[in-house]
Formats: sequence, structure tokens, C-alpha cells
Amino acid sequence: MADSRGPRVADADVDMVDDVQADQPNLQGDADMSLSDGHDPEIIKSEEDKKAYRMVTLPNGLITLLIYDPEIAASGDDEDDDEEEEEDEEIESEESDEEMSVAEEAGDSGGSKSSKKGKGGKGTEGGKAKGRKGASKGGKGGDDNEGEDSDWETASEEEEGEGEDGGFEGKEGEKAKVADTRGKEGKEGAAGVEKTGGEGKATGKRKKVGGIRLGGGGAGRKGKVGEKSGAKGAVGGEGDEEVEEGSEEEMESGEEEEYDDEDEEGDSDEEDEEDDEDDDDQPGAAKKLAAAAMCVGVGSFLDPPDALGLAHFLEHMLFMGSVKFPDENEYDSFLRRHGGGSNAFTETEFTCYHFDVAHKYLHPALDRFAQFFVAPLAKAEAMEREVQAVDSEFNISLQSDVCRVQQLQCFTCAQPDHPFHKFSWGNRKSLIDDPAALGVDMRERLLQLYSRFYTAGAMRLVVVGGEPLDTLESWVRQLFSPIPPGGSGIHPLVHQLPPPVTFSARSQDSEMLGPDQEDAGKGEVLGGGCDGSAAVAGGNGAAAAGGGAVGGRKGPLAAVLAGSRAASEVSTAATAAGGAGKGSEACRKGTAGGMQVGKTGRSAEKWGGGKVEGEEGERGERAGAAEGGDGGQWRGVWEGGRLYEVASVKEQQQVSLMWSLPCLHGEYESKPHDYISHLIGHEGSGSLLSLLKGKGWATELAAGVGESGYEKSSLAFVFTVTVTLSDDGLKHALDVVGTVFQYITMLRQAPPQHWVFEELQAIAVMDLRFAEEESPDEYAVRLAGNMFYYPKRHVIAGDYIHDKWDPDRIAYLLSLLSPHSVRLDLLTHSFDHSREGILKEPWFGVPYTTTQVPASLLDQWASDTWLNPDLCMPPRNEFIPTDFSLRPSKTTTTAAAPTAATTAAATAAAASTAPLALNTAPVTAATTTAAATTSAPVLGSSPGGDTCAVSSSQPLNGSAPSVPRVVLEDGRCKVWHKQDDVFLTPRLNAHFALSSPSACDSARSAALTELAVKLIEDSLNETLYLASVAKLDTVMSVQGFKIEVRITGFSHKLPALAARIFRHISTFQAAADRFSALKEERCRAYRNALLKPLKHSAYLRLLLLRTPAWTIPDKLSALSACEVEDLNAFLKSLFSWVHMEVLIHGNATEADALSLAAAVTDTLPVPAPPLLEIPAERCLQLPRGASLLVESPVGNPAEENSAVEVYYQACQDLGRASIRDRSLVDLLEQVMSEPLFDTLRTKEQLGYRVDCGTRLTHGVFGFCIRVQSAEYGPDYLQGRVDSFLKTFRDNLSALPETDFRAHRAALQVLKMRKDHTLGDETHRYWEQIWEGSSLFNSRQLEAVALCNITLAELCAWFDRHVSMTPVSDDVDSFTEGPAVENGGGNGEAGGEAGNGEANEGDGRGKVHARRALVHVWGAGKWKERGEVSSEEGEKDAGKVEKGGKKGGKDGKDGKEGAAITSKDGGWREGQVVVEVGDIEKEKASLELFPLVKLVAV
Repeated sequence: MADSRGPRVADADVDMVDDVQADQPNLQGDADMSLSDGHDPEIIKSEEDKKAYRMVTLPNGLITLLIYDPEIAASGDDEDDDEEEEEDEEIESEESDEEMSVAEEAGDSGGSKSSKKGKGGKGTEGGKAKGRKGASKGGKGGDDNEGEDSDWETASEEEEGEGEDGGFEGKEGEKAKVADTRGKEGKEGAAGVEKTGGEGKATGKRKKVGGIRLGGGGAGRKGKVGEKSGAKGAVGGEGDEEVEEGSEEEMESGEEEEYDDEDEEGDSDEEDEEDDEDDDDQPGAAKKLAAAAMCVGVGSFLDPPDALGLAHFLEHMLFMGSVKFPDENEYDSFLRRHGGGSNAFTETEFTCYHFDVAHKYLHPALDRFAQFFVAPLAKAEAMEREVQAVDSEFNISLQSDVCRVQQLQCFTCAQPDHPFHKFSWGNRKSLIDDPAALGVDMRERLLQLYSRFYTAGAMRLVVVGGEPLDTLESWVRQLFSPIPPGGSGIHPLVHQLPPPVTFSARSQDSEMLGPDQEDAGKGEVLGGGCDGSAAVAGGNGAAAAGGGAVGGRKGPLAAVLAGSRAASEVSTAATAAGGAGKGSEACRKGTAGGMQVGKTGRSAEKWGGGKVEGEEGERGERAGAAEGGDGGQWRGVWEGGRLYEVASVKEQQQVSLMWSLPCLHGEYESKPHDYISHLIGHEGSGSLLSLLKGKGWATELAAGVGESGYEKSSLAFVFTVTVTLSDDGLKHALDVVGTVFQYITMLRQAPPQHWVFEELQAIAVMDLRFAEEESPDEYAVRLAGNMFYYPKRHVIAGDYIHDKWDPDRIAYLLSLLSPHSVRLDLLTHSFDHSREGILKEPWFGVPYTTTQVPASLLDQWASDTWLNPDLCMPPRNEFIPTDFSLRPSKTTTTAAAPTAATTAAATAAAASTAPLALNTAPVTAATTTAAATTSAPVLGSSPGGDTCAVSSSQPLNGSAPSVPRVVLEDGRCKVWHKQDDVFLTPRLNAHFALSSPSACDSARSAALTELAVKLIEDSLNETLYLASVAKLDTVMSVQGFKIEVRITGFSHKLPALAARIFRHISTFQAAADRFSALKEERCRAYRNALLKPLKHSAYLRLLLLRTPAWTIPDKLSALSACEVEDLNAFLKSLFSWVHMEVLIHGNATEADALSLAAAVTDTLPVPAPPLLEIPAERCLQLPRGASLLVESPVGNPAEENSAVEVYYQACQDLGRASIRDRSLVDLLEQVMSEPLFDTLRTKEQLGYRVDCGTRLTHGVFGFCIRVQSAEYGPDYLQGRVDSFLKTFRDNLSALPETDFRAHRAALQVLKMRKDHTLGDETHRYWEQIWEGSSLFNSRQLEAVALCNITLAELCAWFDRHVSMTPVSDDVDSFTEGPAVENGGGNGEAGGEAGNGEANEGDGRGKVHARRALVHVWGAGKWKERGEVSSEEGEKDAGKVEKGGKKGGKDGKDGKEGAAITSKDGGWREGQVVVEVGDIEKEKASLELFPLVKLVAV
């Protein structure tokens, strides 16, 4: 059928975005009218939220939420429009005939210009994430992570396509910047624990996996208000894996930190905030980025059966250039030059694209972004490369248990034609091989998908900026109006399924979810959600009733397509479900209390209860209610009562119970599933987990509905209970399942308890009322998704509110959690691969068996009389705060105390009458006035003549320079305190570091310390869980000689919790049964620690650099020989001498801090004679000019991915004296990351993960490059990295001055980035204290130092610390010289002098760099590693040459690089190969860096 979108591509021209399309002659007039209409009605928000909101609908149907943020307005300079225009003109002039012809071709084929992939490719981390952002959420770059968990992070790495967030966290914070994935900070499974690097802070939402949002429980506490409690939960999304990994790796995680302060706290990877290229662009006060997100209502559920993964592939392709901006790298390069980054992910029902950028560049960034949806290119050669990227992303996830289990759940869906029954990742087989065998033209398929579904009505846009709302609206109308009309929200699936069952029509706002129904002439529609709404087709105005006669209600699912295709498609959809028109009289009745679920006009067939008839290509008629009167029952996605036993990659065992429920999007005001998950996932006394732990069967339990599209969709909500089993629990797996059903039976027998709902409501009110700020891009992403599901007034608040107490809904859902409808997944490493009847899932090759649970056992589980008396309702939560007043500061006479309820019940009651007790004042025009920018003193001029408008004393948060100060210091304790004077919130963060010389003096001590901390947490679990539900989170971890305890949350009950925790620690003795269970878990974690290549490489690098460093095998062996008596004896030694360092930051006065510290220190033992120094781990100094190579096979024998880590050791951190080196290493990362990714990942397609980043390893700076590949071995990868570095050095010298200044300014913006939350600020301070420093203004000092760093100086720094080519000794001049206020160093003169003959290569110089190489070989490559020959090198050379040609001008580079590596890489000459078993011997020959006491001055 012809597509009306064709003209948009065929007629596209570079000026199209500025012109009004011929078919929209009144566009500007409409815009003018809207601009004078004022603001939208009030949108409920936090009372502290100072932003202004406006929602508008463009004539083409695009619904947009505009957000004015005064802090963004105050953080940027005036735009340099001339520069922007000049830049755009230059880009436009480069447009080629070839690109225009591609556009015309796309136009002829339906118009859709297919898009580019998105630099990062699907983004292993995020939903199907394209991953580009330069890093992952947490840190400057977050790589997907594999690496050392950060000490202050719960190690949420994004491995294998797991979660989106990323952040390569090192135990102390190592976060590798990844050019490849950007993560949106996920919400850690209900936990709320702040993660500081990769994931950012835990917020409850599950992470996205590998581009395809798999959810991801997260490392947080489980079963919390509404969120899926805990671990991954069956399908979780790598979150779960990450959680586990986090725990496992806590142990090994590297004591290093990608020290970029920027990365802290999961702030968005946006970090590389590049500001301006001109003089005006120097940073001033705290910076905050502008952002935008676009969600398109089509996802992997709409993948055609002959092109599985197409939606994800399309997401990648949209980044590959547009008619207006044809350069494939233009979008990402522009964002990076101006301080931002981008990413994307593909969900089941929508696809989300987002970016952030320095404030003054929002308009040109939106221009580039809009072209994704107006006229993207779909070059055939780019498609070939992107398919490889998608395939690489898939290969990374092949050994991920979370991804494997989820795909098995999709494959075993009861209905073969169900959207679940798909392979949404996509790989070469599904996107190239299989379609080719069927004669399918993939490019044509791609264009069809884009042309048909990427229409304005199906899109939701959010723009966050510092401009007035009128300005933002005018930009959006100008740039996004050319998007063709059509669609309405999430595209309905009526062509595939009968309408889903829902409770009630969603309360919806017509402008929120679609234009007015009467406006049929514009081809827009209402609905598109789970409950459906009437559809209005194009200009025909034909309404399609989803469930028989409409009867005053909107039909469940109706097709809405614009243009000529609408009528024919809607006509079949209009054939009422419910068989022969019986829908109008059928009602659904719930089994609990006769609750009526259906309404007149709804389809009466059960889910899957009728066959879908009709020929291929038809919508298919829905069968009517089943004969026999059971048409009111819900049928799920899977066959009930069936057990699947699944082989696990990791050594673990879990049993998951899963039920598919009706869509609950419309129940967001009551959230009945949250009530159930809160109770089943509870961990207090009388809970299900408490009973299972008491029997020795379980260690963890998670319950609830996850956030991924497979768990929350318009088709079904999936409720999962996942129990992590002990070895004994595996033997009693069915008994564990039976115990779960006993608890559910107990809940059914007692009516729903209103007091439980009141507690949830009180917490929700508190949560929204004092909601902590998200980074702008995360906020935009969340709200863009929310716009599909909530009415306008609840776009912000919908995730939080619990306004309606609905016991009937709760009872009905409990009735659906039946043994006869449950799916059971038993994931185990003890899977018997020799048994008969083993099946294999076709895409991941997952071995599994399936059996029907005996009917007698199902009946027993369903029995109402089979109950355990130890199970009961949880106790009331004593930790819910009731006092939200602010403590008086020295500068105020009275506390700034927000009105607070005196009890939780009172708070809940207030909320019931005035929802959320929020600020309900309408947004007024006055709120859109930008705040005046605080002027900063001018400190001097940079070599380029720029004025540096930033001071080292200037605070990041725009207020007076207040930093922590020591309020107590004695022989056993040092207390730092800072009362919050920035966020003015009733929150408090208390961080404790306990140093003990016994904690890490041997492998045995290290293992016992780690186990002791796990046992202490376990013994406190019932208390800590209650506190975590009330938003008081506690995290305990071990790093070397330090035990860290972090308690964060509302200040009211925090001191009491802290005192209780430390009293317990001081008297703790382990019980034998819990010792055995936790020892088993810890040993399993050690065995699982090195299964992934990048984790393995980070471990080996730290093993080489760090002392003391105990190997995992040594710790495993030592722990295996210990008994409970050994641990209890060790505890006396561990705490016999302890020094504690404390930071108390937030809503507490100095007196409060001293009181809290006294309560804690009083629990410590009387100090022994003082030690000369507090023990610490140290870093070894690599030989200058040499390369040490460590090689090892990956820990998982089935893992085919290899990894290379190239580490360059720079210099020691001397505090203020090292500010210039800090700035230079960060600047190198800023400049290198984009070309590295573009060359090795995008053009050469070496692998999905390519990144570079800074490292701070026990006070020593380093720079690291990492590549992971399933296709190439480490030798070849190493050669390509070396080749890149040589080319990069040449290009660096030739870098235009304007580009260099843009990078420098972008990094300054990054370093001056505003803290988003109190936790961000705390983390920044704690990082310094942890390192023994008090340089709390280090970021400001580095920003100042950047003012006069020259390109010549950066080149010289590279020559000294990275180049393996002999260079002149003159490079030494660059890092010598005193540190001064403006950054120190030798300034321009020294910079110029050092460049001399550095690159002559005439043998007169020497190699200064210190390098360590780590090669982790995939299973297959390891076997062949000794046979790397010139023949294989030539084969690889051919591949690179071919890839280079596809990349255009890079063909030549490909040939040259291939030649360099053709003979075993060539680079091996001069390497010192160190066997893993000989690392300690090699370390004995290395010197330690000297101990340095860091000081602020």
C-alpha cells in the first residue's frame, strides 16, 4: 500500500527543516496562536521542583512536554548564533550527490529514510541501547562495565548487554569511560541504594539490557514500595546478574577509580560536556546540561517474523546520518564537542532516543536530533556495518544468564503468534542470513518499518532547557513539524492478538495521549494503550470498536493509521472481538468477590481463549467467549503448571514463579500489584524469606513486576517471585515453591490490610514530596515514556502516587497467583547435560527440560488448609520518618521546616484528601523567567586568549564555598561534617570507613573479612530491610584494609539506625547455620568472578599493580578451609585495633554530628597502642619504556569473547601539585574517546565494546584502552589499538585550534557540573576523604588549570605517558613546575618547548611510557593462540581492508593497520610476558610508589 510519507524523503533538502511543508501551509499560524495561549493546566510535581512545564500538541500530532529549568538557564552563557550558523552551513555544503540520491531512493521506496545506528550500537547496556553516550551513567564513561566494582558503588556493571547503565566501576570507583554505552541510571530493584558510578543512584527502575530492555533488578533491597523487589527476578535484566556480580566482585573490584570526578554518582555520562569553542565558553558557576528524549510507540513486538530484531536494527541505523547532516558521525561528534552525549534503547512497545548537551547548543542539537524522524539516510554500506554491531552486541550477551532465560521464556510462550514469541535482539542470522534465504530485501523492510510507524502521533517528545517555554515551543514547532502525521501513542497490536484484558478504562487526558477525538481530519487518534481507545482513521473518521459495540466506551485496541492505508486496515480491526458481535454484552468477572473487571463494549474472549482466525495479512477476528461460561477467566502468556529446568552459565541456583496478569497501566493510582509485591518480597520477621532462610533453603528473594517491556506491556504484566537457593534449597526446590504458595494463601485468607497501604502511601508521598533531582536526560527519558501511560496531570507523579485504596483489585490479583497458572523456572549450574529429553532454545542455545507439575502437587499448593504458622503479616515500620523539619544552621534563627505530618498515618490521610500534599500552584509565566547568572571573577587569560571565568574557590552548586571540616579527631576517630546548605532537604548521609591492619594482611584474612561483612549484613537484614523500605539505605563493603558502612536517607531516624548497626557490629558472633550458608554463597561468588572477559582483564591488571593483592584462587582455598570458630576468633583480631573516619553530611548540625559520632565510636573497642600509620594498599611502579604482558584464557570455557586492556601508567597523585596532570589525562580521554570508538568500533567493527578512560589506582594516575571482541583474538586487537594510537598522535598534532578549545571548554563544563543530589555532593567529598585528601575543590582547580593548557602540552603529555615511540627527553618539561591558583605548570612557553623533535623517530630519544597489557582469550582463540601466523594475519588484513573500504576513506587506514599486525601483530617485540602464576614473582622486582600524604594546600 502506498505510504503518504514518501514525499518527505523524496523532496527532502537540506533546508527542509526551516521550511513549512507544502501540505502544512498554516503551520506557522498555528504556532503563533499557541504561543499566545499561555500555559497548560497544572502538572502535579514535587513542591521543591522549580521547573516550569508546558505540554503542547503540534498539528502533525506530536505531543511534546517542554520544561524550563532555571538552573540550566543560570549555568550557561549566551548562545553564539553566528558560530552555530557557520557550522551548519559548512555541514550543509558538504552534502554529496550520493547522499541525495540515497534520499531519493528511499523516497521512491516508501519514503522512509532509514537511519543510522547510533554510534554505540545497540548499546549493550540499555535497552536495546544504542549506546553512545560516551559512557554510562555513572561515570565519565561507563563502560558497560566489566570491571572492578567501585567501593562506593554496588557494582552494577553492564555486562553483556545487561543493563543500561553502565559505569565501569572500580572498587574505588573505577569507571571506564565507554564510548559505547551510555546508560540511563537504572533503578536498582527497589533498593534505593545509591550507586555511584555505573548505575548512578538506585531509583527503583530496572535496567535495560543489551539494547533490549530486559529489566534488571539491581543490587538494592527487595520488595519495596512497588518495585520489583530485589534481584533480577526471573527475567530481570542483567540487573540481576549485575547484582550478583556486584557481590562477587566486590571482592575483586579494583581499587581504582576512573578518577574523573565527573563520573561520580551515576551522573549521566553526559559528562564530557563541551561548551563553547569561543572565548565566551569558559566555565563559570556550576553547569547543568540541556536534554531531550523522543519515545516512538513502536518496539520489538512489531518485528516482522521474517526480520526478527528489525526494530532494534532500525534504532541503530537512525544514527547513521540524515539528508541535512549526512556525516555518520556528525550527531555524536557535535554532542561530544559541546559537552554532551547520546544513547537509545529499544523496548517491546516503544523505542527511545535521547541526548544531552551544553545549554547554549540545545537548538542545533535538536536540529540534528529531529532529522532522525524527518529524513534519515539508510546507506547500504552502513547497514552492513551496523548488522555487525548488532551481532557483536548479541554475542556479548550469549553467556548472560538473564538474557538467556528471558529468551527462553519468549521462545516457550504458549501462543506461537504472540508478540512475546520473538527474538528481539537481532543478529546476523535473523537480519541477514534468514531474510536472504527467503528473498527478503532487508533495506526495504527497514524503510517500510520506519515509514509506517515512525509518525508524529506515535511519538512523545520531552525537551529540557534553560530557555523560556515560548522559545522552546517555537524551536519544537520549527524543527519537528516536518515529521509526517499519523499514529497514536504505542502502536496497537490488533493485527496479531485479541484485545488484552484490563480492569478499567485508563483515566486519560486526551491531549496527553492523543489529539481530540473530533480532530479526525488530522489523522490522529486517541488510545493506543493497554485498555485501548476508539481509533479515528485518517480523514475517514472511521471508528473501530475493539470489543463489539462501543457502548459509550472506547474499544480495547484499535488500529489507527494515517493516509490511504488506514481504511483497509481499520476495517478488519473494527470487526468486533467476542466472536459474532457478542462483545457488547459480555462482562468479565473476577473470581474474588465477584469483582467486575470487564465493561459493556469490551471483548469477552479470554486471553488466548479464542483462536485467531483469518488469512495471512488480515487483522484476524477475535474469537468470542468460550462455551461453558469460563470466558471471564484470564489466561496468561505461558502454559500453567509447567516446570522448566534451565542450565546456568554461572554457578548459581534460582527458582522463579511467574504469572502473567492483565495490563495494569490503568491502575496506577491504586497500584494493587505493589501491595502484593511489598508483602511477598518483605524481609522482616514473619516473612517468607525469613522462613526460607531459617530452613537453610534460601539466601535472597525478590518479588514484583519489573520495569522491562516484557514485564510491563499493554499485553500483560508479569509478576515474578525469584528465590536464590542454597545447595540444600536446590534439593528442596519444590518445597520452596510450596512455601511461596502458603504465603500467598495466607494473604488471600486475610482481607487486604489498609494499614499496609497507608504505609506505602506515606512513603510514596514522602518520596515525591522530597524527590531528588535526576539528571536532565534521565528525567527526559522517564517523562517521555510516562507520556504513553499517564494523563497530563500525572506525567511526573504517576510513578509515585498511591491515591486509591482498592482491596477488590488486590484480592482479584491474588486470585490470579494460582498454582495452576504459574510458570516455574529452575535455573541451576547443576543441570544434568547427559539426561534424555534435553531441548535447546534456538537463538542462545540454552539447554533446558520441561515437565508438567503433577496435578496432585498443584492441588496441594492450592489448598487453603496447608499453611505454615510461622508465616504472618510484617510488623509496622518503625523507620518511616515523620519529622521533615530542617535543622537550624548558624546563619538562620529558625529552621526552614516544610509542613510535616506528625505520623505516617496522618501523612497518608492528608494525601488521601489532597493527593500527594504537593505544591499544586499552577505554573505561571513568572516561573519561566531565567535566573540571573552569577558572575565569576576573571583570573587571567589562557594562551589562546580566552578569558577564564572560573575560580578555584567557586563552588559547584552556585552557593558560598562551604566544604566539610574536621569537628573531632582523636586516636581512634576522625569526624568530618558539613551541614547541607545547597539542597535544603531533610536527608542525611553518614559514611564510615573502619581501617584495621588485620583486614587484608593475608589471603585468609581478606576472605574472612569479606565473609564477616556479609554475615553482619545478613544478621541485620530484618532491621535493614524495614529501614530501606522507609528510604533509609545501608550498604556495607570491603576494600583492602577498610570496611565501609554507608547509611543514607531521611535524617529523622538515621542516627538511631546507625547506633543500632554499630552496637550490633561490636558484639557480633556468627551462628553456625548462617556461616555455612554465607560461606557457600561466598565461595560460589569467587568461582563466578572471572566469567566475563573485561572483568577478568581488570582483575589481572590490578593483580599486577596492587600490593597486597590476593588472588581469587588463594582466597577461595583459604575460605574453604575455615569453620565458624575460625571466623569468630578472627573477628576479635579484626576489631582489636580500628581507626574510624566519618563523614556526616546533610540535615544535621555540628552538635548532631558529634552526637551521632559518639554513639558510634562508643561501640568501638578501647584502642590499642597507636600504629605508626594506618595500613593501606599501594601501587607498584612499572618500568619506564617497557611493556608487561599478562595473558590468560577467560574463566568461562564457553565464552568466545576475547578482551584486550592496554594500560598506561602516568604519575602519582600529589594532591594540589598534580592538578595539571589530572587535567591532562582527562583531556586526553575527552579528545580520544570519539575517534577511538569511531575507528575501532564503527568502521573496523572489531567488537561491540570499545572504550578508553582514566584510572586512579591507589593514588596513581593511568590511562586505559579496552576492546572486547567475539571475532578477533587479543593479538590482532592489540595491533589495531597500537595502529590507532600512532594515527591518533599524528591527528592530535594537526587538531584545529578551534576544535581543541572546544574539547577543553567541554571538559571544563564537565568539571563544573552541578551536583544533582545531596548524594552526588557527598560522594564527591567522600572520594577525597577516602583517598586521604581534603582537596574538596579539585574539580574547580582542574577547570582553572585547563584554561592555559595548550595542544602542544597535551601532545607532549601523550608522548611521555602513552607513546611507545622513542621521543625527546624534553617532554619532561611539561609536568614539572609549581602548582598555582590557575593550574600551575610551565604555561605556554613550556608547552611550546616540549614539542620540539618529539616525533622525529631518529633514535635520539627514548620511550618514556610505562605500559601493562592484559590479554584475555576467548575459549576458541585460546586454543589457537600459539598458531597465530602470517596466514591468519593476512586473512585479518583482508577483513580490515574490506571494512575500511566500506568506511570510505578509511580503507587506506585499514590496509596499513592490517600490514602492521599481519605477523603476529608485530607489537610483541620487546614485550615482557608474565604468566599469571608468576605475577607475584614479577612484582617483587618492581618498586612501590612512595607514600604521600595528600593535603589541600
